[in-house]
Amino acid sequence: ATKEEVVRVETERARIARERLERKKAKEARKLETLARKQRELEIVEERRKEKEEKKKTKEPKSKTHKECLPVPEGLLKNDGDDNNDKKKNDDNDDDKNISDVNRMPEVEREYVQKVYDVVAKQWHGTRYRSWPAIEKFVANQ
Repeated sequence: ATKEEVVRVETERARIARERLERKKAKEARKLETLARKQRELEIVEERRKEKEEKKKTKEPKSKTHKECLPVPEGLLKNDGDDNNDKKKNDDNDDDKNISDVNRMPEVEREYVQKVYDVVAKQWHGTRYRSWPAIEKFVANQ
């Protein structure tokens, strides 16, 4: 091998070594950028968590106890025995010309609508222990 060939080979080896070193440095720089980005993401997540904790502290705590509703007022709902009295009253009122047919409830409606509502009303009343949030907001704004 001549001197020129040796110089050329050595120059090529040096170039290859420089390129390897540059690639290695670039790879390490990318790793550092990735680590820095992940660190920033973790810091953001931690900040959000702290903000949520502070919001929870400043908010009024919601009552977790189950509120009992008041009993159904006497006379609000009919007893089963009252239906017979109503029929007798309606029979008496049939003769009365002052009451229009619109005000009298047909027997079908009494049987399949009113009685169902009367039964359901007792259970429904027990589930209404507080008002709906939208209603509370509306009333507060009035």
